[in-house]
Amino acid sequence: MIIRLNAESNIKGDDEDYVLWVGNQIILYSFETGETTEYHLESTEAAGRSGLVIGTGMYSVIPDGTIRRFDMEKQSDEEILSKEDLCSMCGLTYLPNEFDVSIRRTRKNLLLMIDGHDEEELYYICPIDGELKTDCVEVNSLFPKEDKTGREQSILYRGMRIRRSYDAEKKKYQVIELGEKDGRPEIFNSAPKDTATIRVAGKLISLGHQRNNMSNWVEEGSEERRIGCLNESVFDFSVIQPDKLMTENGEIIGLVHAIRNYTCDSWNPSQDELRYDVLFWFDPKTEKDGILYSPWNNRSRIIGYQDGVIYLLKDYKIYTRTVENEKEKLVVELPSDTNYMFDWQGDYLIVIRQDSIYGAFKVR
Repeated sequence: MIIRLNAESNIKGDDEDYVLWVGNQIILYSFETGETTEYHLESTEAAGRSGLVIGTGMYSVIPDGTIRRFDMEKQSDEEILSKEDLCSMCGLTYLPNEFDVSIRRTRKNLLLMIDGHDEEELYYICPIDGELKTDCVEVNSLFPKEDKTGREQSILYRGMRIRRSYDAEKKKYQVIELGEKDGRPEIFNSAPKDTATIRVAGKLISLGHQRNNMSNWVEEGSEERRIGCLNESVFDFSVIQPDKLMTENGEIIGLVHAIRNYTCDSWNPSQDELRYDVLFWFDPKTEKDGILYSPWNNRSRIIGYQDGVIYLLKDYKIYTRTVENEKEKLVVELPSDTNYMFDWQGDYLIVIRQDSIYGAFKVR
């Protein structure tokens, strides 16, 4: 399984521990020491939960909408935001049944998203080291001026780009975009569904897949344009995935898996489900595209790309292959096994073998 194309799609910095979930166990890998620390969620309250891990704390949204933090080191559990807190933030007397709460992180911030469905959608930003109850800021309150003409407003806050416009029919502002200034937006409400959105040279590009037509949309309301190199029948069941996209010199570079048929896993195909991996490029300015590299078989896997270097897995060996001169160099030889995952964080390629971290290899 290839989790990401490179570290560009991972919000964590290279000085932070890498987090691996295995059932009710969380494994932290230290880049500084090369050691792993395992935490078991022994608490009956925390067992079975999933959540956002920051340091030794795990933030989880409970089915009733409240947010709790479990300290893995102390094995203690505490409520961070109660129903009353959420009601107060939303200006409600009670939480309706149709009410979703989610929490994410960026490099510097926590993002709290509250979707009341028929009620207003609210977005909050909180510093990573802050407290959700006291340090959250609602994004609309950050705009210095009101503008109810329907024109777009845009501001930058703590490394985040926030865009909104006023909906005269609903009589409220709609947050169009919320995300890293130079990265992929966490919220982009103008993109078509089932698309991967990325920012290139100040513009948002959304790439999606329709049967027999790999398409892309530039900003909102633009006409669909085909990515010619992916407009082949072998890509009928492929998916363009946000974690397998990056930008380089004004171009989009992405990894796509050509799979055998509709019964195969289009996101993370096994070797027998795969025809071959393809690393493609697309220039939004010129609308040109092409294949950067493909092994054209399922015995080799593309596990990463960065700065003109392709990372390949062949016969349990990881190689680098430069785009410029096509030279290959052996990086590391792995034990024979049927279960490997590859991920990226900071300057490291992370190799996961049978639900444990085999190693992290510095590549820059």
